[in-house]
Amino acid sequence: MSGKNKDKRHFYRYNRKSNFKVHIGGKSFKAETFDYSLSGIGAEVEDSPPIDVGDTLHIDIPNSSLRFQGRVVRAEKSKAGLKIGVFRLSPFCGSLGEFKLSDILLGLQRGGKTGILSLKNGSVIKSIFINSGDMVFASSNQDADRLGHVLLMEGRLSPEQYERLLETVNKTGKRQGRVLVELGYLKPQELPWAVRHHVEHIILSVFAFEDAEFGFREGPLPKDEVIPLRLSAANLIYRGIKKIENPSYIRRECPTHDNIICFSSDPLDLFQDIRLDEEDKKLLSYVDGKTDIKQIIQLMHIGEDKILKSIYALLLTRIITVKEGEEPSIDISAEEVIGQKDMSAEVVEKIERLYQVYNSLGYYGVLRVKDTASSEEIRRAYYRMAKEFHPDRHFSLPHEEKSKLNALFSYITTAYSTLTNPTSRKQYDTALSDKPQRSFSNEETASQKFEQGMIELKRGKFSESARLFSEATYYDNSIAKYHYYYGSALRRLEKHKEAEKAVGRALKIDPFNADYLSEAGLIYLSLGFTLRAKGNFEKALKTMPTNQKAKEGLAKISEIEKAG
Repeated sequence: MSGKNKDKRHFYRYNRKSNFKVHIGGKSFKAETFDYSLSGIGAEVEDSPPIDVGDTLHIDIPNSSLRFQGRVVRAEKSKAGLKIGVFRLSPFCGSLGEFKLSDILLGLQRGGKTGILSLKNGSVIKSIFINSGDMVFASSNQDADRLGHVLLMEGRLSPEQYERLLETVNKTGKRQGRVLVELGYLKPQELPWAVRHHVEHIILSVFAFEDAEFGFREGPLPKDEVIPLRLSAANLIYRGIKKIENPSYIRRECPTHDNIICFSSDPLDLFQDIRLDEEDKKLLSYVDGKTDIKQIIQLMHIGEDKILKSIYALLLTRIITVKEGEEPSIDISAEEVIGQKDMSAEVVEKIERLYQVYNSLGYYGVLRVKDTASSEEIRRAYYRMAKEFHPDRHFSLPHEEKSKLNALFSYITTAYSTLTNPTSRKQYDTALSDKPQRSFSNEETASQKFEQGMIELKRGKFSESARLFSEATYYDNSIAKYHYYYGSALRRLEKHKEAEKAVGRALKIDPFNADYLSEAGLIYLSLGFTLRAKGNFEKALKTMPTNQKAKEGLAKISEIEKAG
């Protein structure tokens, strides 16, 4: 695998030296690329040509598919002349001989692109539909890739059923999926599974293409033609490579046996949605930054070609990488990387709460570190946050929640990259304040936020107090009163469902607190859950017979019952 991605750009950068010419104002200047990606190239131009940032250049690298219009985004003097970075303005296109399909898919996903990726291999054309970075549909011009034929080959349709399906489709012009249901070959509830399975089949088959041409047409998808699915790029890359039945290709692409493999140092690569088989989970347990590929083959005892295919698949997902030089290995276990993705209601609530306040937390606050934190402390904080909030770790979230999570993680990643760069961190610190400030622990910060929230609550500024109480729970979620007052403020804003969850968290910490029980009762009363409200008021009075809020709540319920 050529090149190593050292930056945070969406598309993988490949190291490559190629000679070409830059034409400016009727003159030609010799140039040489030093890297390229789907989004552009880096090159060095001889003789200090008159090139400035913002200029538009036509790039044409001989014997390659690197031909495009580009804008100069970087221009720095060098010994030979001028180093430039050129950002592609033309639509993405090229050859799989120069760009790996895995890098294209991951780049489009991380860039949040929407459009259609088409791949042409001889007369075969297959297209992958992408919405906000997620693969949602696929199509093919091959009869063998049609839904009915796929089910026939898997033994889910008999030859007779398949012939009747084709006959009916030809007569009616209806889609195969609809006809399969009408003929009783599929139950209505089985159709979504069949469509997803069909789309995955087409995408997985593309990984067998070794040198196809591709193009990406960015823009809105044709809604009438697309059945929306959401498929993980990393998981499909892994499965696609595992389906390749060409050992010589895998051996040619895989690193040599004396290479040591290690986990990626980038949490963006580590915590992806991927379903590994048991053998590959075991393989990952040997990834420690010390064991080379030859030793892993000896330890696994399942066949060299099979292990090399797994290693290559994991390399293309970027979960693992080839260790270079004496670079330190990341201290992480296989269990942390492949651990079960948590989709509990509590996690969804945590995402929602952080989304409400992340912009006001600032870079130090969102990472939960002091402004005096070392680079290592910031790095550890970023890993902790990535394990919780990496978008792929919660891939199946509804679209609205996924959009919030993407915004969150983008902010978290920007915080990390800013604070680990000495220059940008100094600029950020200066922008925060010209005066030195004392660093506070998370607990101290939470207490400050809570006190500020109480002041705003007394002023009747419920929105502001709710924000401050929410921030207090973010910095320290172990204090029941923070959750209680957050819920109380939300109730006054008539956000009753969110209020119920907040007070519920307070009651988990302090289940017999009469004020908390009474607040929960008021929330249930607002939601129309009279019996639940009554139960909470009665529990509150058992704990504290003088609780006024509970007494008033029961009186309201009595009036409701009389009126009913």
